[in-house]
Amino acid sequence: TIPKVELQEQLRYQERQLQKGIKYLQPPPLPPNHVSRQNLLEEIATKLYQAALDPNNSGTTLTITGAPGFGKTTIVTSLCYHPAIKEQFTDGFLSVTLGPQATDPIIKLRALYNLLTNEQCDINVVEQKIRQLTSSYYRNLLVIIDDVWHVEDAVPIVKAFSACKIILTTRMNDVEQYIPSKQTVTIGPMELSEAITLLTCKVIDSSQLSGEDLRLLEELAQDVHLWPLLLSLVRGQVSHNLKRKHSYHRAIQTLQAKLHDKGLTAFDRNNMTSVDKCRNLAVKACIEMTLELLPKSLSDKIKTLILWTGIGTSLQVEVLNALWSVSKQEAQFITETLWSYGIVRLTNIKISHTNATQDHLDVHAVISQYIIECMDSEEVSNLSPHGKADSVMREMQLIFNQSHGLDDPSSLTVVDFLKYLLSQIENLWVP
Repeated sequence: TIPKVELQEQLRYQERQLQKGIKYLQPPPLPPNHVSRQNLLEEIATKLYQAALDPNNSGTTLTITGAPGFGKTTIVTSLCYHPAIKEQFTDGFLSVTLGPQATDPIIKLRALYNLLTNEQCDINVVEQKIRQLTSSYYRNLLVIIDDVWHVEDAVPIVKAFSACKIILTTRMNDVEQYIPSKQTVTIGPMELSEAITLLTCKVIDSSQLSGEDLRLLEELAQDVHLWPLLLSLVRGQVSHNLKRKHSYHRAIQTLQAKLHDKGLTAFDRNNMTSVDKCRNLAVKACIEMTLELLPKSLSDKIKTLILWTGIGTSLQVEVLNALWSVSKQEAQFITETLWSYGIVRLTNIKISHTNATQDHLDVHAVISQYIIECMDSEEVSNLSPHGKADSVMREMQLIFNQSHGLDDPSSLTVVDFLKYLLSQIENLWVP
């Protein structure tokens, strides 16, 4: 039973929420072909639960670190659907992505304040306003600050939401020197059984695998170091071989032979120099092999996308036709093809200031970085989306008009459209 005093406080809190019109913030959706990492998920859920019980919350509640492409974002999203975590965070989940080219954090805070209140706020007091708001109305909100590359991008957000519980994901090993954390979890490779599930997901029924097929699949997973990002690329290549009428056994053998031709060999897991060298080689081999399977026209479209968005930034699927100079049907087909090869990621995002839900697409930073490094100046010049800004912006304005039911574009106010553009730039998950 709940003590009377605590029950009264809960009722007063709920009454304040109703008066303010506070609504439950839905978690971001799980990605397609999501594979549960149950043991890791239970470990993180337990640590978050324990850390969240500490009333003296300062800095972050939980920091999740790990190499790029190891699944930090996916595991945090999965955490939002864990029964114990959903029960604990009754106000819901607020996720903000930073990345290598993060917008000024004060601008992000203004967008977040607008999301929570539907009101604008002066940049000079926005941090204080959010702190006051969350102290009164969002005490049971879990804030996810995802993909922190630079500490200075995250600190203002951590301070503003200090009344809430916060999860921070980063590839940085020293982030706790600047942002204290109650608990830290380092994410490593997948378990072998999880890797097999990821490799076979939507490709073949694993129950149909022979013992020899399973052995080859396990070797293949080990060749790419049980790394989720590389496993997704490998799955795309296996699927490609199957479409060429290869048997599953031959599809795996062909792929494994190519990986070995690229120089992938067994390595000493106790020798970190060997591990790092082999991982770098695995990244190079998997990306090269995937790009070799694609027609040049598709490879060029990936490069144009990366040159437009930069590293770690997403773009609306609905404006890709303008960026690539193709029809919307062709853009949809290209997007689905690239996703099937594991080259791009799709995220379903609800857009601030509208009731619309839109698909966003991005290329993982590991892949983007490698592709950019391999491009020479002539190729950059030829594929840079010069002159595309006007057509892309027109597509964004059209989408905005449709989502607001505006038949007459002249009825669109500049302020409203700028707000909409900001929501695209911010790349926020908005419930």
